Amino acid sequence: MPTIFSLTPTFTQGLVIGQVSIFLLLALILRYLFLEPAVSSRPPSLPALAAAARQQHETSRSTSKDDALEADDPPPAETAEWFNVILQNIAQAYRQQIRNTLEGPSGDEAARRRVEGWLNDRRSASLLDVIKVHAIDVGTGAPKLVRARILAPDKHCATSRIECHLAYSDDVSLSLSTSLLLHYPTPSFARLPVSLTVSSIDFAAKVTVTPPLPSDPSPCLTLTLDPSFTLDIKTNSLLGSRAKLSDVPKVHELIAQRIRTSLASRGTWKILLPGVRAKDVVDMLEKKQ
Repeated sequence: MPTIFSLTPTFTQGLVIGQVSIFLLLALILRYLFLEPAVSSRPPSLPALAAAARQQHETSRSTSKDDALEADDPPPAETAEWFNVILQNIAQAYRQQIRNTLEGPSGDEAARRRVEGWLNDRRSASLLDVIKVHAIDVGTGAPKLVRARILAPDKHCATSRIECHLAYSDDVSLSLSTSLLLHYPTPSFARLPVSLTVSSIDFAAKVTVTPPLPSDPSPCLTLTLDPSFTLDIKTNSLLGSRAKLSDVPKVHELIAQRIRTSLASRGTWKILLPGVRAKDVVDMLEKKQ
């Protein structure tokens, strides 16, 4: 009579058991070292990454972006330094608005709450947990324009244009933490805690300013950003709960790519200029008389 079941395992049985054991071991490592239960509300710890990143960036920065742009400056071109003074004051005015015109720690807290609310309003609730902003530094610098020159009308544009190079280098920083929600193999299976700091931005691009045509009924000032801009940012990241992965290169690439895509998709800005109606002109002349 043939034997139906044998206590001596065959080669096929051993292979299957070995594969299943390896799979279970990997699942346990991921589940209990890098992930945490979805019901957990303990926020991940965030080290003080912003200050270290800023110090490291300062020691490695030998020349600024505007100096690099001036190195190969073909004459003639204007420095547009007078306009840079205006840009500095505009940037400072926006910083005060972000801080609710408050100084010191009160202004820092107002800026933190404003940015935290803005990020949570735009996050994907099915992908990310609530975003917690730990610290924000709005910086002190402003964009600078160099090598401004006038371009004559051509077949692509019927009016003269102003071409200049824009450089922006600042120590703005943002430190936040959230969790990536995992829905496999079941919905809300686990969370992957993420701590992130973005700091020290260096940006350089060519900008073209196009004035409106005299016959345009709705005059607009058009700013066009050349898509071949350069962007350098400093990021620090921590992934995991009990065991943490530090400064994953893929995270840096993802953040830089998202910023590049966002800037490229908004490469043209139109500033609507105030119009002058005939009635307004008549009233103005009557007042002068």
